[in-house]
Amino acid sequence: MTDFISVDVNSVTVNVDMTKEINDLWNKYQDDFVGTNASLEQIKAIIKDVNNMLDQWNHYEAKLAALVDADKDWVMSVVNHYNSKFVNFINNINLRLQPIMFATDENGSKWLSEAKEYPTVLGQNVDLIATTWNLELIAPLAKKHVGITDVIYNDKSAKEDDEACLSELKRVNGLKKLNEVLPGDIMRLTATDLKPGYVYEIAYSGLDFHGKIATRKYYIKIK
Repeated sequence: MTDFISVDVNSVTVNVDMTKEINDLWNKYQDDFVGTNASLEQIKAIIKDVNNMLDQWNHYEAKLAALVDADKDWVMSVVNHYNSKFVNFINNINLRLQPIMFATDENGSKWLSEAKEYPTVLGQNVDLIATTWNLELIAPLAKKHVGITDVIYNDKSAKEDDEACLSELKRVNGLKKLNEVLPGDIMRLTATDLKPGYVYEIAYSGLDFHGKIATRKYYIKIK
């Protein structure tokens, strides 16, 4: 069984393993304790050794207390630093759970623009990646919905009932997984045969497991 001495130094508890010292003392004097041959002087010697050991511990205890006092400000600064980071993370947790979308085409991956005036330029066949700012590592989404909410060509658009734009809007939303309520673990959706020169408005909504919905709109232009 391991023997420990527990010492409280300015609210810092230190556990010291005394097993080796006790065993050394026992081994040193056990030969003198065979039968009834132990003498009072031998017992006094053991007590003296133990007292010397305690004196050494008291010496180091005082040193430890001095170090704790000296470094108290530094310790508090470290604690406050990481506490501040944690608080900032919690305060910005809503941002980290927000939907984000990027896309890949034959030229690689790109973040999608949320500005209608500056759409992301992509090829005619696109994989849309619907996820969150933390890539759903912190909190997954329960459901997702990605749909094309407008198709724009020059000064015409589906929202303004342009026939060609409405036809393209209907076609794209009829593609697999688009304009459908999807399980949260689905990230990739494919849009094919998109028309050069057209701008597509994409609405991506995410439902979390607390019932909260967040929606973002993105704009792509087909080259």
